[in-house]
Amino acid sequence: MRLAGWFLAAAACLCLAAFATEFEGLKPGASKKADADGVLGQPVREVVPGERYDYNPAKHDARRISIKFHRGTLVVETIDLYFKENHPKRQYQQWFKLGSPARTSIDANGNLVEYYLPSGLALHYTGPDDQSTVEFFSHFDQQASVQEPPPAASVQAPAATQAPVSSKAPTTPAARSYLGLVLAGNEGQGVKVLDVAADSPASRAGLRAGDVLLELGSTGFYQAGATARQFGTLASALPPGQSARLLVQRGTSRFETALIPDDMNAIRQGSDKAGTASDQGRKLMDKGDFKGAAGYFEQAISLEPRQAAHYSALAESYDRRGDLPGAIKALQRGVAASPQYSLYALLGFKCREAERFEEAINAFSKAATLMPADVKDIAVFEQLGFSFMKKRRYADALSAFEAAYKINPKSPTAVYFLGGCHDVLKNREKAISFYSAYLTLSHDNNNWKKYARRRVEFLTKNSGGGSETGEKLFQILDGLIKEATSEE
Repeated sequence: MRLAGWFLAAAACLCLAAFATEFEGLKPGASKKADADGVLGQPVREVVPGERYDYNPAKHDARRISIKFHRGTLVVETIDLYFKENHPKRQYQQWFKLGSPARTSIDANGNLVEYYLPSGLALHYTGPDDQSTVEFFSHFDQQASVQEPPPAASVQAPAATQAPVSSKAPTTPAARSYLGLVLAGNEGQGVKVLDVAADSPASRAGLRAGDVLLELGSTGFYQAGATARQFGTLASALPPGQSARLLVQRGTSRFETALIPDDMNAIRQGSDKAGTASDQGRKLMDKGDFKGAAGYFEQAISLEPRQAAHYSALAESYDRRGDLPGAIKALQRGVAASPQYSLYALLGFKCREAERFEEAINAFSKAATLMPADVKDIAVFEQLGFSFMKKRRYADALSAFEAAYKINPKSPTAVYFLGGCHDVLKNREKAISFYSAYLTLSHDNNNWKKYARRRVEFLTKNSGGGSETGEKLFQILDGLIKEATSEE
């Protein structure tokens, strides 16, 4: 029986009770993927290879048909069916002659799911009770669910049928749940994991930096323009302690995992005591007792392990007693527990100061990605540029200084080293242009001015780049970078 027939049930006087345990002859627990392909045609989308596939819903007057198979055997586990329009519970009771549900649960979005036996059917609601409409329903394998019927893996319609992303920013509710994820926008589908906090729900779920999150609970992020904020708004509203399904893309493969959010309120319980310990640490810092201050900051961290300010204070206590490696370790602990812009920026500065340039590049790159839209921290991009130059990665350095230049086109550092990068990369005209632009700025570094004039003269007279090319030019630029960073 096709879905179109179900919409016309009353007029056609069709009785659907006999079809409650199967769909188009496909029976969970018995039919296989080859049977589904034979009835529904080849899948239109491979959601999870070897496990979940979407089929063309057009001829069934639906917006989605999604089938999950047992991995390995490819026996049908659940068949999820989405009407184009959500209907109330009474309509399903009429179609399928449903009695009382055998079991109920709440899904990852806080919505009600009802399981009916012996029909082998589950109703997935759009809200927390049966007064809400049904978003989709599932046929599930009863034999595999005698003890505990599993919730059908609830996923939304593919990108073509999802509502367009609203240009209006969503209202962010007060955070209830903590996942330990740092997210960024992605060029394609989903949202990208930039970092994962240590000992967090995300790390326990096996997530890694670079993963792309496609579905959370019953919400998909396939549409163009899906943002990290949209995902975060949904994630923060998840019930703490309750498993939430997540569909993840890692490289060319996809897999499902379960997130169990921590309770944000429980995480914050130690904040008052931590604040007292931090205040004591600050008092000792003012007295010059940096070692004693570090002890109090460690206490604050033990009470409030995800508060970035405690790690930056601990790093400062090491730095002020001349222990740069200790400061770096403190900040590394900080970004592991609370990966965010401010800590990554501090870590980048300390690594660059220690001439650990690869680590500085990694830290500044993450700081740049996490930088809030209303923050214009030009130093992060300039220092990233310096670190790239020290590793002879001049094309990357050029991109970093271009970002700094966008923030402030009159920054002497950005303008000058744009000239230097173009010079090394043999972009003669652009090098002359930026060196010349630098000479018009109000900047009192005579060495920079002297070198900029000399390079303009050389490049103007010599189309091949003049006499100072190759390693000699690198060394001169290294010296100028040392001047720039030693002035901080």
